[in-house]
Amino acid sequence: MATQDKIEIYLSSGSYYYFKAIQYKPNPQRAGDVEQTFSGIDVTIGPVVESFKYVIRVPIDDTSGSEGNYDDLYEILQLSNPNTIPSPMFRFVDHFGTLWNSAWFRPGQMDVNPLTTQLEGPNAYMLVSVEILAQYYEFPDHTNLSDPDQSYNLLFWLF
Repeated sequence: MATQDKIEIYLSSGSYYYFKAIQYKPNPQRAGDVEQTFSGIDVTIGPVVESFKYVIRVPIDDTSGSEGNYDDLYEILQLSNPNTIPSPMFRFVDHFGTLWNSAWFRPGQMDVNPLTTQLEGPNAYMLVSVEILAQYYEFPDHTNLSDPDQSYNLLFWLF
C-alpha cells in the first residue's frame, strides 16, 4: 500500500493544511458490551473502529505554502461551534491517501514536545501526538480519494 509522509486537514472555510507524519501506529477496536443478566449473557456488538495514532512534526513559526504550523494546529483545536465557518468538523486525508469526510479533534490536552533546542525560527519544530478514530461508513457521494466505492466517517483525537 502506497503511503505519503503527511496528513492533510481541510476546514469548512476552505483552508487547507498538511502536517508531516513522523510515526504511525494502527489500533483497531471493537465497540460493544457484555453483561451478565438473570437470563444469561447480554451481548451488544458495535462497529469496528480503526484508531490511528500519529506523531506529527509541526513547525513553530509561519511556513510557506500549505504546511501547517503550531498556531494553525492550535487554532483548529480551538474551534468549538459546529454552526460557524470554519466549524470544528473537517475533512482529513491520512498517510495512505484516504479521505475521511468527517473529522474533529477530541477536546482535551495537546501532547506537545520540542523536537529541537531552538524555540523560534525556521528550524524550530514541535512533535505533537494525535489519535484518529475512524468508523467505516458509506456516504452516498463516495468522496474517498483512493477508492471511489467507499468513504469513511472519522473522529480526530488529540492526546
